[in-house]
Amino acid sequence: MRPSCPKAVRALCLMMMALMMTAAVLLWPPISGPRAAESSLAELPPDVPWHIEADEVEYDQAKDRYIARGNVTVRQGDRTFRADRILFDNKTMTIVAEGSVVAAAGEDVLTGERVEIHLPSETGVILDGALFMEQEHFRIAASRLEKIGEASYRADDASLTTCDGDVPAWKITGKTVKVTIEGYGVVTHAALWARNVPVFYTPYLVVPVKRERQTGLLSPRMGYSDRKGVEYAQPFFWEIGESVDATLYSHAMTKRGVRWGGEYRHMLSEKTHGTAMVDYLSDRKTDDGGRNASDKWGYPDDGVIRPNSERYWFRMKGDGDLPWGFDGVLDLDVVSDQDYLHEFKDAYSGFKDADAAFYRVFGRGLDDYNDPVRINRVRVRKASAWYSFNAGARWYDDVIQRRWGAGGDRTLHQLPYLRFDTVKRRFGETPFFWQADTAYVDFYREEGLRGRRLDLHPRVFWPLNYKQYVTVEPSLGFRETVWHLDERAPYDSPETRYDRTLSRELFDFRLDLFSRLYKIYHPDWKGVSGLRHILRPRMVYAYMQEQRKNAYPFFDEVDRVRQRNRITYSVTSLLTARMEGTEAASDFDGAEMEKTRADRSTGRSASYRQVWRIKLAQSYDLEAAEPGAVYPADVDYEDRSFSPFYGEIRLAPIRFFSLQADAEWDVYEGDFLTRNLAVDVTDPRGDQLFAEHRYTRGVSETLYARISAPVRAGFSVYAEHERDMDEERTLQTGLGVAYEGQCWAAGFRYSDEEGDQSYAFSIELKGLGGVSR
Repeated sequence: MRPSCPKAVRALCLMMMALMMTAAVLLWPPISGPRAAESSLAELPPDVPWHIEADEVEYDQAKDRYIARGNVTVRQGDRTFRADRILFDNKTMTIVAEGSVVAAAGEDVLTGERVEIHLPSETGVILDGALFMEQEHFRIAASRLEKIGEASYRADDASLTTCDGDVPAWKITGKTVKVTIEGYGVVTHAALWARNVPVFYTPYLVVPVKRERQTGLLSPRMGYSDRKGVEYAQPFFWEIGESVDATLYSHAMTKRGVRWGGEYRHMLSEKTHGTAMVDYLSDRKTDDGGRNASDKWGYPDDGVIRPNSERYWFRMKGDGDLPWGFDGVLDLDVVSDQDYLHEFKDAYSGFKDADAAFYRVFGRGLDDYNDPVRINRVRVRKASAWYSFNAGARWYDDVIQRRWGAGGDRTLHQLPYLRFDTVKRRFGETPFFWQADTAYVDFYREEGLRGRRLDLHPRVFWPLNYKQYVTVEPSLGFRETVWHLDERAPYDSPETRYDRTLSRELFDFRLDLFSRLYKIYHPDWKGVSGLRHILRPRMVYAYMQEQRKNAYPFFDEVDRVRQRNRITYSVTSLLTARMEGTEAASDFDGAEMEKTRADRSTGRSASYRQVWRIKLAQSYDLEAAEPGAVYPADVDYEDRSFSPFYGEIRLAPIRFFSLQADAEWDVYEGDFLTRNLAVDVTDPRGDQLFAEHRYTRGVSETLYARISAPVRAGFSVYAEHERDMDEERTLQTGLGVAYEGQCWAAGFRYSDEEGDQSYAFSIELKGLGGVSR
């Protein structure tokens, strides 16, 4: 959910909460006794004894006082209290410690010159006090720290920082701080300092102080871009209830207006939760196709203008447990126009923020920002060890069709769909296995052919194993597909040549031949205790009988099952290294770390690295060419029996280098259909170079590179560039510099994405959050 205090005032909240922690640390009874043990702030384990040491201890019977002098030390577990002199008045139940007072609990340490505590009222005062909290490296100091009531505290001349040194890089100060827990804190003369220079001041500040989440302002974002002008986004957190909250925000842009938005969250349980986001902008600028309008306020690459000024985006995701073992999923995504997500990709709660938040919480993100078709769906599911059942609906919101579709929107939806699939299971005690896939879909569109389809596809397998070397698995499948078309389909459409009810019966045969060969090596290499090489050759013959061409309606690929008489052969090579020690543990994924833990349970520390994965594959069509395939006029399709040759490689021989590549090679034209290459190089210092080249023949060729490097004394720089090699134009350029110190960090970034230039600045006071963009 959200932190206890709004980030904008978190420093002052922490300063106030530290007063409560200070009292809890101080109010230990340094001398055990029945009354002292009753203190609610002590909370001491009853079975952990106290140890008291001093050069001199005396008891004044007349005044009923204990006095310890000289190197007084009181210990219990990891708690320690030291002072030059400690006085305990048994009549008044008052403790006074003087001279170099030091109280430590774990790594947290409090110091002061004088401490006076009244146990019955649980009040006390510390003079010239300073508190260090290790967890977030907070340092809090005050000339006087005082607990004045059951939940009330006061500090005079207080300061807070996370910086080391006599002159901290930053600090927050207040003349007086008064706090009531679960109430408010009042600060007078609050100031933020950069070393000895005040950079922010307010004479009076009221802050809510609660242990739980609370309503309040969050950190703003500020920035500038060519399209939007000066930007300021201010979010506001609203604590609605224990399991429900929201964030409201305004995003002001000098050139475009104010974008208003909100995010609503609820979490009933770990598996039942949801998030909804919405924003709205009455845009001052439109892309009406006029002179320079598309370049300045639109994106001409999509070939569609944006004349609307009323703009919005609603997105929502939800997961939930349902009765009888079912679970449900809901995804909604509706946007006003095709440019909105591109334009506000980097904005507060824009596409990047929303996509990352959804993926983090639900494990699934959004459709890409430049995809005009947004998927909206609801789905319920039930799964067991031998089957899975899914039911739901999918609505494909094509923004361009919705706004500009001539003759109506012909986007096809599935309202609803049902699917029941089984896993491969044995037929009783026979050597045969079976599996069945069943799907029903009701296809709907506003304009065009509509109808329903039932598709049944059972399959029988007969696996045959030759020892541990080779497996041969023939299988036979039968596919029955039935369509019933909607009588309301327009009679003037070309689809009306079909009967209203149609069926199709197809048999298919498959023969799978595969093996798994491996060998283990023990090289004499430092840090490598073993290598395992696995070779997986595979050959698959697939046959599908021919169906009547164009005899059935077309909704999706299920309706066009191509004749198949093909052999596909492939080989996969895997090399895995067993690394002794923990040096490479950070390089491994979850499965490899499981192996690491298993080895450690035997007393040996080891990790596993996949050095390479190489796959080569190709198909041979026994029918010489696929039906309906189109080839150049000067090429005989009979010569197209071989598919493009496919290869991929993933290489990570050492910790700081990785390479991924894949390609398709046209064996007839002697040229690449696709080729993609990505290289990532790092070093122990933190330098990184990432480069990626992507090519699809006749479509696009792009090159992207990013480099980052620490320079000196906490400074680092980075640069990125992406270029369209076909059109010889720059897609994006970015430059940045960042500084990270012991207690603060700052950064500056310049970016130019297809002519939209922006500048961003961020600063963070560690432990308190910061201001960005």
